[in-house]
Amino acid sequence: ASVDFCQVLQIFFPFSIQLYPNEFPGHDPKDCPRDIKKK
Repeated sequence: ASVDFCQVLQIFFPFSIQLYPNEFPGHDPKDCPRDIKKK
């Protein structure tokens, strides 16, 4: 039993967390606090 075709979807983030730790998808200083209270 061999696989002739397998669909692949690669998702690339705009910035790498290792190179840009303070940008999306990392912790951006302009983001809301993680544990913000709902009003």
